[in-house]
Amino acid sequence: MSWGPRDDAYTAFPPSVRIAPPLRRGLRFSREEYGHILLACGALIAAFTISFVSPLYGPLPPNQSILRIVIGATVAVLTGFFLHELAHKVVAQGYGAWAEFRSSRTGLIMAI
Repeated sequence: MSWGPRDDAYTAFPPSVRIAPPLRRGLRFSREEYGHILLACGALIAAFTISFVSPLYGPLPPNQSILRIVIGATVAVLTGFFLHELAHKVVAQGYGAWAEFRSSRTGLIMAI
């Protein structure tokens, strides 16, 4: 069994559907997708940062700065969100499907 794109016939209901492997190798991104993913990452980094410096948790400890919190939020968003969305794209495009990330501005505002 290989880890590459599949070229198998699947039959859920007649007739059979054949999934062709992609014509090009590598991931394909559009300019619009870049904008959406950057906006979503920025909003989530802001949301994490705001939640960590919230007055609900009390004042910041003396050894912690806002910069450290922003760096921590960035690492969390890049590993937890961005890599997750990238994995969706890799799998979908590996099977020859079109996949593109879209963010919801209303959802991002609600996250912040």
